[in-house]
Amino acid sequence: MIETVAIIGSGLAGAAVATGLRSLGFDGGILLFGDEAHHAYDRPCLSKAALIEGHAEPMPLHPDGWLERNRITLIDEAPVTAFDAASRTLTIGTGQQFTADGIVFATGLRPRTLGVPGEELAGVQYLRTWADQLAMRDALHPGMRLAIVGGGLVGCEIATTARQLGAEVTIYEAADELVARVLGKVVGERCRRNLRSMGVDVRLNTTISAIEGDTAVRGVHSRDGMVDAVDRVLVSIGGVPADDLAAAAGIECHRGIIVDAQGRTSHENVFAVGDVANWPLRDGTRRSRRAMILPIRARRCSIRWGAPGATRQARPSMLRILTASMAARCSLRMGGPSPPTKPICVTAFSCPTRTGWQAFRP
Repeated sequence: MIETVAIIGSGLAGAAVATGLRSLGFDGGILLFGDEAHHAYDRPCLSKAALIEGHAEPMPLHPDGWLERNRITLIDEAPVTAFDAASRTLTIGTGQQFTADGIVFATGLRPRTLGVPGEELAGVQYLRTWADQLAMRDALHPGMRLAIVGGGLVGCEIATTARQLGAEVTIYEAADELVARVLGKVVGERCRRNLRSMGVDVRLNTTISAIEGDTAVRGVHSRDGMVDAVDRVLVSIGGVPADDLAAAAGIECHRGIIVDAQGRTSHENVFAVGDVANWPLRDGTRRSRRAMILPIRARRCSIRWGAPGATRQARPSMLRILTASMAARCSLRMGGPSPPTKPICVTAFSCPTRTGWQAFRP
């Protein structure tokens, strides 16, 4: 019998598990472990409002008193450094150990690194946490030179924000269009035109071969032989599942933690949720990322998501559920209305000449 559940990761997925347990009547103990001092905050605003408006604290996803009302014990600023799957014992950075009957991995993604000389220099950063946002906010000022490696959604958002703050911005994108992988070339072209009209230097089909500097970044080398002087480099080339802890404990992993349709891992009473989980698809294959838009290669199909557990009408290549957080990110990035507070339905389609999405309440 499970009397205590330990959730590794205090972001959206981990907090959603804790809330779900209480709503389903679980009356045992819930331990929520987080690397940061803040639990479950709005990450999409890190590249937009938080930078421009200078918030003192991140925007929480839950009201004050949420932890107390749900009897959740938050152990923050305490990264889990070791996990013994046989005894289900967690060890945090201070050496303190915790044992639980059920374990949930909600560790999400870690930023994908460039893998080029100089990426360890001061001034090269990612945007994943509140601390990352504070570092970027301190660096942005009129006239500073920002290189953004990666022309995806986050890279384009940061470019827009940085230009509004007066920075000189260059985007280096390896593909032949911005945001094409998730939104298609039609939307990407429009995004590129808008960014260039703002003064952003957009370079397509361009990759970075090295970052130059002694102790701090001074320039970037692209593979076409160009060298550009910059003051800061933001790497925004996606993420990979943060499954190292699970893999070290002997839990089956491949591009994320392998789970079944109920989120169960290869070990009894150990589960995984969110971006770190590699879920099964109906055709027997697997996919770990829960995308908002279906793969561009799909000729045409429509998918509908509802609340967790709702009946799906989807092609095997589609993913299982779109949460309110993902909908919020999509709405904010596309300049849409205020995001909904509940899971929503989405219809997405893709064909060789057209890609788009539409969101609506169920």
